[in-house]
Amino acid sequence: MSEYLFSVCCILFSFLFQKMKAAFLISLALFVLAAVLLVQAEHSPNVESIKIPSATLTHKFVVRLPHDADAEKIAARHGMRVVKQIKYHHRMGESKHGKGRYFLFERVEVVSEDGSSAQFPHLNEAKEVHWYEQQVSRTRFKRVISASVDPGVNTPTDPLFNNQWHLHNTPGVDVEIATVWASYSGAGVTVAIVDDGLDWHSNEFSSNYRADCSYDVNFDDDDPTPYSYDVHGTAAAGVAAADANQMCGVGVAPNARIAGIRVLADDVADFQEAEAVAYASDRVDIYSNSWGPFDDGKTLEGPGPLTAAAIESAVQNGRNGLGNIFVWACGNGNEQRDTCNYDGYANLRYTIAIGAIGRQGIQAYYSEPCSALMAVTPSSDRSSSITTCSVNNNCYTRFGGTSAASPLAAGLLALVLEVRPDLSWRDVQGVIVEAAQPVDSLDPDWTINDAGHKHNVKYGFGRLTAPSLISVAQTWVNLPTVYDFTSDVINVNHAIPDRGQGEVVQYIDVASFLVVEHVEVIFDARHSRRGDLAVTLIAPSGTVSPLAYTHADTNPDYSNWRFMSVRHWGEAAGGTWTLKVSDGVSSRVGTFNHWQLIIHGHLEDSVAVYPNDAY
Repeated sequence: MSEYLFSVCCILFSFLFQKMKAAFLISLALFVLAAVLLVQAEHSPNVESIKIPSATLTHKFVVRLPHDADAEKIAARHGMRVVKQIKYHHRMGESKHGKGRYFLFERVEVVSEDGSSAQFPHLNEAKEVHWYEQQVSRTRFKRVISASVDPGVNTPTDPLFNNQWHLHNTPGVDVEIATVWASYSGAGVTVAIVDDGLDWHSNEFSSNYRADCSYDVNFDDDDPTPYSYDVHGTAAAGVAAADANQMCGVGVAPNARIAGIRVLADDVADFQEAEAVAYASDRVDIYSNSWGPFDDGKTLEGPGPLTAAAIESAVQNGRNGLGNIFVWACGNGNEQRDTCNYDGYANLRYTIAIGAIGRQGIQAYYSEPCSALMAVTPSSDRSSSITTCSVNNNCYTRFGGTSAASPLAAGLLALVLEVRPDLSWRDVQGVIVEAAQPVDSLDPDWTINDAGHKHNVKYGFGRLTAPSLISVAQTWVNLPTVYDFTSDVINVNHAIPDRGQGEVVQYIDVASFLVVEHVEVIFDARHSRRGDLAVTLIAPSGTVSPLAYTHADTNPDYSNWRFMSVRHWGEAAGGTWTLKVSDGVSSRVGTFNHWQLIIHGHLEDSVAVYPNDAY
């Protein structure tokens, strides 16, 4: 149901007309059918649009200028106009890119059709331009599993709470919320849903909507109201914080405040994602993100430099310096052998990657595994879906995917911050590590690390439940200052043996008193099909983090790709770390170019000051 079907039918039409004139009427019928289907797909509110991955070079630039610079004059001097000043966190102008203000410039007269940067030859020569980035428009994908949009139950006097198996009455699977609502329900905490919009007119949000934290990035205004067929963000908001008002069901944190940040209504550039993920970070506590790159097992994409800087600024400065909480859907590409370590948003150490279990308490068939996965919450499987709300005061009984798992976790973390508003973003992750409950105990991937924490690439540290999270949060001792160990870039330049002929093994000796929180590996290799490669990190303790699996990714090369693991949380960093690279498919070989190891953590109690960068 897309432009691609239309194009295919056009080609078929031409071929049959030239080669088989007798079949002219058949090809004409196909042509007309495709046109009708295309119109229906574009205009029907009951069909979710199917987007194909795209990356389009635009004629827009983000430019950083000194605080006292005249943006209008500078833009005019270079044949451009100022579209607007970028809305970032108030301290982002003091990020790693330097101090200043960010503006969106657009070329007034476009000469080239391909949008190449060659038509902007003077920006890099302008002394007043401290930094610039040409914007690439990319497609981002909602991580929902649903056959179609529910037409709407619309029964405001008939609550569907009994249908919400993910909240209660499903032992070993649900989040056990009913036992804590009498004491905690998210009061005083604001959750922002970064998505395709929020129908804040809905009765479900009439008492808890925060207009001052809401924004439409796609169309640059303060109203995140979605198109009538864009129900994804509203459904996610309902999972997190729908009001207990005798309409549809209820959110896991019904007294939390809710904000909508609209960014998935169209393709987006780096500056738009940056605006979205950290908008109002001085007022928002938690950002729930149920989107990311294409979950096809062949896409390596992550945040651009502006988005990465915005997230980093938010965790350092948001919530009065405690840091915003970023919850991220791990992805729905498990059947395509995709992993969340192929997703540069979900495997960022600042984000909390959330997977899904189905009603049977095991990994949902779509939920992506990886060593960066923090935890799981219940969501849809082949027999059950999530009940929440939809647009126009309708109910939605067919929501699911990790799109539902992420806001469910965000709502649970709203309860955690209600209990302990003094927790930093790292503390919240630490609470998850301690509070998550292992599921599917017979799964062979469960690993007990040297600190006693159980982790599974399918389940993270386990299932999140409200009583356990609250209990751990109540007595949590905040983590000390974070420190980093960063190795040199290790040049390897070694051929990777073909399948069955060995592997490349590298070692780094770490002399450090750090207690590990996150471990990152920056990996660079040349290979005609990067999916042939398997990459594994082994800690001094022997704990193994699988970073990449052999799978059907036919794209070439890993170019300084960042893998991340939380499996080593609480272990000692000191000792020998091992990286193994092997080729799992015959006939094609490549080269392991270089790698770097980065460990983030805190000092052991008995150690004084460690001479490394801290923040």
